[in-house]
Amino acid sequence: MKTIPLADTSAPHAAHLPHVVIIGGGASGVLLAAHLLRDPATPLRVTVIEGRHMLGCGVAYSTIDPGHLLNTRVANMSAFPDDPDHFRRWLAARGDGATGACFVGRATYGAYMTDLLAPLSADGRLRCMRATCIRLVTTRARVAAHLDDGQVVPADRAVLATGHALPEPDPTGLVHGAWQQADPPPQGGRVVIIGSGLSMVDQAISLLSHGHRGEIVALSRRAQLPRVHATGAPLSITRAEVPLGAPVSSVLSWLRDLAARAEAQGGTWRDAVDGARPH
Repeated sequence: MKTIPLADTSAPHAAHLPHVVIIGGGASGVLLAAHLLRDPATPLRVTVIEGRHMLGCGVAYSTIDPGHLLNTRVANMSAFPDDPDHFRRWLAARGDGATGACFVGRATYGAYMTDLLAPLSADGRLRCMRATCIRLVTTRARVAAHLDDGQVVPADRAVLATGHALPEPDPTGLVHGAWQQADPPPQGGRVVIIGSGLSMVDQAISLLSHGHRGEIVALSRRAQLPRVHATGAPLSITRAEVPLGAPVSSVLSWLRDLAARAEAQGGTWRDAVDGARPH
């Protein structure tokens, strides 16, 4: 897996450009950086600050278990909505014959996210730092990111891409979050998983692959397992149709109307979700 060095890679000629600092180098932070810098002529420089994971991986794509798969098909996971085949071509260049209908490993997608930044590091507009941002200080026109190592990164804009909040480790070692690294339980012991969604499936896969033979109990309010992905045809939705910046209630109402439109055309709500996904 290729890695991008988390170090100062900025060049002097880029120092005068408007500056965006992105707090968090998971998928959201990397996608934003890739879109901001995609055009070589864009007069902008970007600093990505990430303290925990390899760039692009974050919590979701840092897993090393090959049994942990994406919950979305290859065809719907391109980094660029105007180039829906981008991810599949990247897979093909690695010798992976996955089709657009396949579900590939999440670690593979993390490698894809990391590779998005590789061509952007050459001209000095991208800087990646291994650090944790402990606070942001704003003035009328600027913002400064204060890091845990004492550095201060001034910028014109700051974006929070910090992802999911993770629970503190259980001091007894008996309770673990879904994404925490933990020693496997006794092979014959009972494991209780709170929730019966896709994260439960991932945990069960990991337990079984490590030779667990005890009972695995999944608890949830409705006791339903994840459903099989149905085939569908994403609605064609333009950016102008999306109520960007609207209150969550308005966006929810818009999505419900979108689902009704999909069903009126003979499809399902999935077509609405897949149509809105790139935006």
